[in-house]
Amino acid sequence: ATAGGAAFALTVRGSGFAAGARVHWRGQPRETRLVSATELQATIPAADLAEPGPAAVTVVVPGRPASDAATFRQSALKTAAV
Repeated sequence: ATAGGAAFALTVRGSGFAAGARVHWRGQPRETRLVSATELQATIPAADLAEPGPAAVTVVVPGRPASDAATFRQSALKTAAV
């Protein structure tokens, strides 16, 4: 994704996902849909892409500790002078 870009759906694959599982983006829970025990889809709003740089993504399943973080890398929006 590009910093300053539009909202997008983030697909997270793993194992042991259950009802109530939430994707966290930079430590904040995001709207999450359980697709299966191995897949979640989270809505990442445009506001989360306002600044370039890495974002830690974790999954929290009720009754269990948070997952290890995966790093989502954002690139800076590049513009060209005409």
